[in-house]
Amino acid sequence: MAADAIAENTRLFYVSMTRARDVNVLVSCSRKQTLVRSWTDEIPRATALLFGASGSLTLPDGNSLVRQTADFTADECNSQPAEQVPVDRGWFLPQAVVAGVPYWFRPSDATGGKFAVSHSETIGVRLALAGKPDMADLGTALHLCIARSNSVNRVDEQDVERILDTWGVASAVDTNATKAQIECFSAWVAARWPHGRVLAEVPIEADRADGTRLRGRIDLLVETEDGWILFDHKSNPGSSIRDEELAAERGPQLAAYAEAILRATNKPVLEQWLYLPVAARAVRLATAV
Repeated sequence: MAADAIAENTRLFYVSMTRARDVNVLVSCSRKQTLVRSWTDEIPRATALLFGASGSLTLPDGNSLVRQTADFTADECNSQPAEQVPVDRGWFLPQAVVAGVPYWFRPSDATGGKFAVSHSETIGVRLALAGKPDMADLGTALHLCIARSNSVNRVDEQDVERILDTWGVASAVDTNATKAQIECFSAWVAARWPHGRVLAEVPIEADRADGTRLRGRIDLLVETEDGWILFDHKSNPGSSIRDEELAAERGPQLAAYAEAILRATNKPVLEQWLYLPVAARAVRLATAV
């Protein structure tokens, strides 16, 4: 038990001696001219090393330290230090509060840049809308119809009908007309990029220059030998008169995707397109001068 106690005392002594970064203060006292240093005497050679005259001390491992020794009488120990005037202390200058930037970046939140329509092509026949459907639900349904056609390499009428019904827009557009429009789009893509690999609903994550990380899902990509063709589907039913406005509105989103694709694949995006299945058009965007 005594050996265990000494081992524990040695451990505690080591901890107390190695936690200080700048200065260690060791205190002992004398009673009837006898120095009381039992807390270091039980450790071999500790007392002789730690207590002694002021000056430079070389340790067994070759390192050196400065030891300063002082003696105080009982009266000096009983005296109180002079009262100190309170002083404000601080290490940091106050700074203005800065709002934190979210780590995840959504491409739809992208802003900046100027974009214009460089080319437009008619694809199929404009879809006639019945009533006032929810355009967001209709857009989601058309997205899924296009994705389904690419996953099975055909456009199945039953698939189109099921998807439109699931999203509550079956009464808004004709199933056969929707099927025909998707077939026209697939044929147009195949004719324009005959050797391209078509990928639908592609998830992507990539770091951005500002330290955030983009996360999104690309509607359609065509991989060519020299780079990518990027598509974003929009259910916008407007005429071509509104294309420039649409390019300015959606251009930043496509540009954000293009930058992420380059970072993720080291291959550039060669062309950026908006496909408007309801309006039966494909609009190519370019940076405005």
